[in-house]
Amino acid sequence: MDKRIKLAFVILCGLLLVGIGLYFIASPILEERRATSPLNLPGEIRPSVARTSQPGGAVGKTAPAPAKLEPASPETVARELLQYHARALVERIGSGSNRDGFRGYRDAMLDATKDGRVVLQREQAELQKKHPATGSAFGISTRAVSSQIVEGEFGNARLVMLVQAIQREDAGEPSAPIRAQAKEVRMTYVKQSDETYLIEVLEWKDVGL
Repeated sequence: MDKRIKLAFVILCGLLLVGIGLYFIASPILEERRATSPLNLPGEIRPSVARTSQPGGAVGKTAPAPAKLEPASPETVARELLQYHARALVERIGSGSNRDGFRGYRDAMLDATKDGRVVLQREQAELQKKHPATGSAFGISTRAVSSQIVEGEFGNARLVMLVQAIQREDAGEPSAPIRAQAKEVRMTYVKQSDETYLIEVLEWKDVGL
């Protein structure tokens, strides 16, 4: 073998041994530095999303929070109160007996205009004539089931409310009615100077059950 080749081979083996020695010397130092260096965290950390179990073991996202309810406007509250008033008035007028002279009509006078009181007094007188206090016991009871404005709008000078109700007749015992009839009551309200509404016209109509 040529002397130059032998010399090159010896030098190469020596460099290889030196490299192996340096690796074993530097390895503990590199491990120590890696252990003390900060963790490599992602730039943005997002919270985990809770999941709910679905039928069959499936997993889905958490249901969204319920929508925040907005409070009703004063106009909406006032309109609903007027509708409630109409139902209550129909029940008051439509409940009574010949023994008390159908007192509900008298109680409703405060909720009527001058012309409305005339209408109520006429209806009361007709009932008293048909079912006199000295005759057989007779009574009526009325339950309103719905009410809605059918003409005009709340805030107008005049509007019409339609109330649907069930009226029962009895022979002196309200718990044992002898007849039931569905009613539609058409009520005309007139706005007053103090912004309240009073009844001016009241019309009863029989409808099918």
